[in-house]
Amino acid sequence: MKNWWTAWRATQKAKLLTTLFLGLVFAVVMPFVARAVTGQAELTFLSLSMKPTGDLSMVLSPWAVAVIILWVLAGYFILWPRDTRWEASEVNIEVAKIGKIVMKPNQEVAGLAHRAWTEIVTRKAGITFDEEHDVIEEVYDSWYQLFGEVRTLIKSIPVDKLRANEDAQKLVALLLTLLNDVLRPHLTEHQAKFRTWIGRNKEAQGDATPQEIQRKYPGYSKLVENMKQTSADCLDISKALKIISQGKE
Repeated sequence: MKNWWTAWRATQKAKLLTTLFLGLVFAVVMPFVARAVTGQAELTFLSLSMKPTGDLSMVLSPWAVAVIILWVLAGYFILWPRDTRWEASEVNIEVAKIGKIVMKPNQEVAGLAHRAWTEIVTRKAGITFDEEHDVIEEVYDSWYQLFGEVRTLIKSIPVDKLRANEDAQKLVALLLTLLNDVLRPHLTEHQAKFRTWIGRNKEAQGDATPQEIQRKYPGYSKLVENMKQTSADCLDISKALKIISQGKE
């Protein structure tokens, strides 16, 4: 629920609705403020009259002008980023699992890439597997959480943005590669078998450390070799996401 709410608040529709709501709040609150300041019980904010020529005359009071100015300022700061110096620049990326990617990401696409990059580099997927210290079960837990977060990120992209923006489509293709071509194959082949084995043998190993126990797994060498390759592919994609979001490695 939290992820959905965060993603929705970043959409242009949410910002527009927020701006309209603030305009309504200003219109309701300002008469009370004006009466408190002036001490007058009756104030006219807008007057309409018909001139002898038949033309309609409209006069706004200073308080009504203040409401409009506040609304415009609120809309400016909500609808447009405070840092308006964003300039889209073309990036050329080589990804092992995909090939060459050429993009000119706008700020929204770069922001999504930054979120995905952060999810990878702050988890074990962004670190090469260390046989001496890493625990395979913890790595699998981290990969599983990463899988869910990236999938949620993909689902948060509005379909209208996806249809209209080719770079957004390329970003989604890159993230799907991470899920379906990097993480899923290893997890499908190794995770269930390893977890079943470790569950049956952990208690029988006495005081042995998790690292010592996992080395006794019959397919340990093949699993670790594949795990290191998976980590390398994750790092490759994380570098690509960093370039998309930051413009450089």
